[in-house]
Amino acid sequence: MKKFLPFGILILLFPCALYGQTWKSFFHSDSISHERSARHDRFAPYLGAGLIASGILLTNDHSDRPLPSGYRSAFSCKADEVLRFAPALALVGMKALGVESRTPWGRMLVSDALSLGIMGVAVESTKRLTKRVRPDGSNDRSFPSGHTAAAFVTATMFAKEYGWRSPWYSVGAYTTATTTALLRRVNDKHWMSDLLVGAGIGILSTELGYYITDLIYKDSPRGTGLGSEAVYDKAYRPSYLMPYLSMSFPSAISGRMGDYHVRSLHRWNVGLEGAYFFTPRWGLNGRLGISSGQIERNGVSEERPLDFVSLSAGPSFSFPIAERFLVGCNLRGGYGLYPKCPLSEADYALGGSSGWTAGGGLSITYLNKRGVHLRLFTDYEHWPSASEDFVLEADVWSVGLGVGLGK
Repeated sequence: MKKFLPFGILILLFPCALYGQTWKSFFHSDSISHERSARHDRFAPYLGAGLIASGILLTNDHSDRPLPSGYRSAFSCKADEVLRFAPALALVGMKALGVESRTPWGRMLVSDALSLGIMGVAVESTKRLTKRVRPDGSNDRSFPSGHTAAAFVTATMFAKEYGWRSPWYSVGAYTTATTTALLRRVNDKHWMSDLLVGAGIGILSTELGYYITDLIYKDSPRGTGLGSEAVYDKAYRPSYLMPYLSMSFPSAISGRMGDYHVRSLHRWNVGLEGAYFFTPRWGLNGRLGISSGQIERNGVSEERPLDFVSLSAGPSFSFPIAERFLVGCNLRGGYGLYPKCPLSEADYALGGSSGWTAGGGLSITYLNKRGVHLRLFTDYEHWPSASEDFVLEADVWSVGLGVGLGK
């Protein structure tokens, strides 16, 4: 399955890359770079708080008991150990090469040191307080994910320092951070709620670190002004990049495994979705997502959730129904895998399988005057069988919410 991962990431990044390289503002303004930074600065705290709230809501969906000692995940990739530092390395490298950033060296280092310090204290104190056991049972330092918090704190630093120059910088940084988080899950090191809270801590720590530094220096750095009055553009192409959260209806996965009847309960789905629109109506979207939910065997809930990781892409259509409201639809095809999920007191295991996915969805999007997209959607997806040895139908209906930046 590893050989498909680079191609899947390219599928996701293709619309994001076009989105960044051909940025045109949703508004006509004489201070576009200032508006970009202002949109990020105003939106990021809400995103961070929302991620933490979502993670807290999910904590009760998983067992804190360790797994059997002989369990090992079917997927192993160590890229997350390096990717979490990638935005920070890019930040220092670009600064050293003389690329102008939001703030000078001294002020940037103060901001970043404060951000990292706040993040470290928040993560370490929460780990010691909660003592949550990791999915692989290796220790009790699962909640929240330190790797994810580090990835998102450095991604937010990079977006603050260079996002005003081009949205591509922010897109690349947050895509790297999201990939780090998802790799922590498929490597069986964290529950999904650990990732959400870690990402939220990373974003809010950076916001607080830069806020304190701005108070210390008592002036406005580059890229924080709003510029001239914005005017709505009716020819707007609704490209976007956003994290999303959705819930699938029960019995998305059902079937028989020998003497057992297996069915899924509600499932939570999170991920990153991006789209580039070539015209105001037609575009291409890509999605990197992970789904996690409890399994019921003969009416008894299993301790371990069954996960599904997928990469998909396809055409998108959008149509305005009011000045700031759009309705849309999309079709997607891709590839996904189930990490192994041993059943308690049974000779069978779910997961360890992979295959092609197909589906689509409907959505309604509200366009904030700052370029923020608020998207409500419903999706249908057909997944491959959740077992290598038995046919377990996987037809997934879900409803969800996405909040992100438009171009």
